[in-house]
Amino acid sequence: MRRATEGEPIVTLDGVERRLDPSMLAICDAERPAVIAGIFGAEFAEVSQGTRRVLLEAATFDGPTILNTSLALGLRSESSGRFEKALPRELPPRAMAIACRLLIEHCGARLVPGTLDAHQPGPERPPVRMRHERVGRVLGVDVAPQESGAILGRLGLAVDLATEREALTARIPFERASDLTREIDLIEEVGRIRGLNDIPAELPRVVGRGRLTPAQALERRLARLCADLGLSEAVTYRQVPESDADALRLAPDDPRRQVVRMAHPMSAEMAVMRRSMLPGLLRAVARNQSYQRTDGGLFEIGRTYAPREDGQADERPWLAAVRFGRVGPDGWRDTPRPADVFAATGLAAALARAAGVRVEPAPNAAPYFHPVRQARMNAGDTTVGWAAEMHPLVLRAFGVAGPVAAVVIDLEALAGAVPPHPAYEDLLTVPVSQRDLALVVGEDVAAADLVGAAREAGAPLVRDVRVFDRYAGEQVGEGHVSLALRLSLADPGRTLTDEEIEAAVARVRDALASRGAHLRG
Repeated sequence: MRRATEGEPIVTLDGVERRLDPSMLAICDAERPAVIAGIFGAEFAEVSQGTRRVLLEAATFDGPTILNTSLALGLRSESSGRFEKALPRELPPRAMAIACRLLIEHCGARLVPGTLDAHQPGPERPPVRMRHERVGRVLGVDVAPQESGAILGRLGLAVDLATEREALTARIPFERASDLTREIDLIEEVGRIRGLNDIPAELPRVVGRGRLTPAQALERRLARLCADLGLSEAVTYRQVPESDADALRLAPDDPRRQVVRMAHPMSAEMAVMRRSMLPGLLRAVARNQSYQRTDGGLFEIGRTYAPREDGQADERPWLAAVRFGRVGPDGWRDTPRPADVFAATGLAAALARAAGVRVEPAPNAAPYFHPVRQARMNAGDTTVGWAAEMHPLVLRAFGVAGPVAAVVIDLEALAGAVPPHPAYEDLLTVPVSQRDLALVVGEDVAAADLVGAAREAGAPLVRDVRVFDRYAGEQVGEGHVSLALRLSLADPGRTLTDEEIEAAVARVRDALASRGAHLRG
């Protein structure tokens, strides 16, 4: 037996020539390999009708070595399936004796004297100690020490009851060396042979106080919110086709094209580990639409995989959600509307708010989202997610009928943005005054900038600012839009006067004017 040389050929029993490498073991004659060790024999060494002399060889091999060779050659056999389990080194002499006996008794063979034995005994296995009182505590029934020793002895263990009063020691035969290694293993054998029906049924004692980690608690909170909002949870494949990068319209030099490849993929459809959660959800949407479900929502919490320089995979947790068709209540008072970027940003803001994080939309430019209907969701200087409508060409690539609104949340970034201590505010017990401002601004001005400026200028009386309308048309001129802001003003300790409200609104108007916004006439 020796290591194969680089590119050394062998024609196996199935008539296929295979090339070996130095990581593989081969059993050879004086000239060439006769067997890929532990896996498959060579064609020239096959036993035929004319065979008169047979050389028997019995060995065991390192399990991982056999598995790696089998995978590298794409060759799996009954032999490799056995040796992958790392059979004990004491087994070959016994196997050789049994094989010789069968050949002599059933085939009329004559044993030629002489045996080459390269067996090297392994280190002596330490005995396993089993405490008698532990047996009763685990099984719930008292078992006499002599009965325990007799049971283990019948199973082939060498039992010593005389060494100490509180426990017995047992030496494990090699046939059971892999599954009898601890005290609890011996107790299980005693209970199994004595009779499992005699063991009383009792609830286990709870040890410690089981709690979710902060990351697990956050995932469950967001999953419950998605379900409460009418989305169905999906579980999609982590292995995806490499063509997903083309379907997502990623540029040839986009780093997201770097993927973790499967060493032995089941098919081309499962060739790489996913870099994005969206393709799996879009395939699920396509499947739902094929069954005439035109409206709905799906979400998934899972991981993506990116290659690292050390050859390992960088795993990162995400939440992704899609809404397709129409969204909103469907009743005689309300009419659903198509899924759009506003539905996506609203969902993203609700998910962030459930984690205790306030987010603001910012411009974004991802190739798989609609060119202008997409946004980054920022918590301060940290991007915690994205909300957008999917690009029509991406929908076409996945066979999906639009519109589809998508949300992607980076769970690690979101957890990092959660305040270390929750902040509480008293409920207002005073009247809240509201003022609306209709502004005309350039269409390139971000509404989030105006909202932030209004909050800053009106503080502390302006407690909330939100956009409730947007208009673009002839009345505001080309290149401009009209945005309607609603200001909510209040002081927790008293009712505001008209003069205080007007002064705060005036400060807001001046701040907005400095950013190019003027009141719509």
